[in-house]
Amino acid sequence: MRKFSVFNLFLTGLVLFLSASSAHAAMVGWGDNYMIPKGERVDSNLYVAGQQLTIIGNVSGDVWGGGGNVFVSNVIDGDAALIGGTINMVSTVSADVRLVGATIVVSGKIGGDLAAIGNNIRVIENTTVGGDALLAGNTIVFLAPVSGNVRISGANVSINSVINGNVRIIADKLHVGPNAVIKGSLSYKSVREAVIDKEAKIFGETHFEKVTTTGPDSGFLSFVWSSLFWVKFIALFVSSMILFSIGKKSMTLLARRVRWNPWQNLFAGFLFLIGVPISAVLLVITIIGLPLSGAVIGLGIIFSIVSIAFMPILVGTFIKILLKKGDSASWKAILLGSLIVLLLGLLPYVGFVVRAALFLASLGVLIRISLEKLQSIRA
Repeated sequence: MRKFSVFNLFLTGLVLFLSASSAHAAMVGWGDNYMIPKGERVDSNLYVAGQQLTIIGNVSGDVWGGGGNVFVSNVIDGDAALIGGTINMVSTVSADVRLVGATIVVSGKIGGDLAAIGNNIRVIENTTVGGDALLAGNTIVFLAPVSGNVRISGANVSINSVINGNVRIIADKLHVGPNAVIKGSLSYKSVREAVIDKEAKIFGETHFEKVTTTGPDSGFLSFVWSSLFWVKFIALFVSSMILFSIGKKSMTLLARRVRWNPWQNLFAGFLFLIGVPISAVLLVITIIGLPLSGAVIGLGIIFSIVSIAFMPILVGTFIKILLKKGDSASWKAILLGSLIVLLLGLLPYVGFVVRAALFLASLGVLIRISLEKLQSIRA
């Protein structure tokens, strides 16, 4: 009877943790070649992933997606956040756009801010940005008019558009084209002075600071994008964002609980990790326990997967605290947390220990919250 209670505990905890998703309108999909075809409309948020990801149908909410090759050509009524090896975005987006990819091409109308990180980024002429533009990469060509400010960090940067706000750039090489109209000031750091076309117009002050080295290391970027690093990053970030979509407040609360009692959560995670295989072996001994053994192992795997997805949320909120930016979970915190979690894997010994501790603490808080939910139901 006791063994069956343990199984019920795991099952109830998992259901309680994931049941919140039914209260939030969202469509989740994945596949090798995943497509939202033309004429189809998604009347909710969209969370998708695939090796070849194509979104042509319109979306009434936010779009969060990742894949090897991403093509988006539609109308998005909310935010858009995409990660991929190659991203081609030809869309009308009502709010903000956030992109991470090796090669990024942007076209269309963006109502809010545009943020992009990549090796090669091109924002073409028929694009409009209603807010600010923030770009970082190796080669950046920016040809779109911007209503707000522009901040760029890159090796080779070219701007040739109307910018209503201020422009701040860090680059090895900077070219300001003949169609550039900067209504604010231009401030840039570089190893050499910028090439500014005589037809370009800068209404504010131009400030140049000479430095010895600037921009990202192109060799490092080439290594990152040519390896499986970005594939892991896509998988981790998208899975964390799907978990985040279940409940923003819940994720913030879970992260707080880990920080409040780190050792208790770590110990609970450790007990669960060793307890699942031991329980499975004991259940195998009895005939009636044989099917339950497989179920317990399956639930253990599911809890472990959810814990891995929770790690970037935990790390990101902790970084926000260190930066004195609050402790609430957000897409920016998750993006940074995903990057840090993966970079830890590149560190020998220390990185493994830290990641193991993060995993156990994440697993522990999920187990403890599931226990508390079960106790409250029984009460």
